[in-house]
Amino acid sequence: MTTFALLLLMAVTRVQHFGDGFHLPDASWAVFFLLGWIGQRARMLALSLVVACALDLWVIEFGQVSSVCLTWGYAFLIPAYAVLWWAGLKLRGQSLAWLLLGLTAAVIVTFVISNLGIWWFAPQASELSLLQYSQRVLEYLPSYWAITLLYSLVGVVAINLMVDEEIDKQRQKIGC
Repeated sequence: MTTFALLLLMAVTRVQHFGDGFHLPDASWAVFFLLGWIGQRARMLALSLVVACALDLWVIEFGQVSSVCLTWGYAFLIPAYAVLWWAGLKLRGQSLAWLLLGLTAAVIVTFVISNLGIWWFAPQASELSLLQYSQRVLEYLPSYWAITLLYSLVGVVAINLMVDEEIDKQRQKIGC
């Protein structure tokens, strides 16, 4: 149920990176983190990557979104999203401070990996030096971090509440 809800969240938010007056910001990075955090196996990571790709293709085809980022660099999203998933796996059960620190590190690594893919393979980006490109895209890192952090923290709280509720139901069944 939780996995389906996370994939649904990705589906309804993937149309806009930072959101606008009609769309919520893209929750994809947080979804991959939370899938790891709830302990989903690598098979679910692979399925989620396929879902993300299918959503992107759908938005490009029907949503009037440019395909400019759909180059060989798009493949860099596989390790980038895997970093978030792995961070979620490793951070489950950690203190809030470690969660924030680990998630921040994962967002930075994900940002670097995904943007290196764009820089290496997108024609308009590869015309710039790595330093020039970095200066242009670095301004977006705070937004990616804030959006991922917000969705992830809300998700962690919601999932913990659902788990606590399920534990209470189990206790009631056995008479505790």
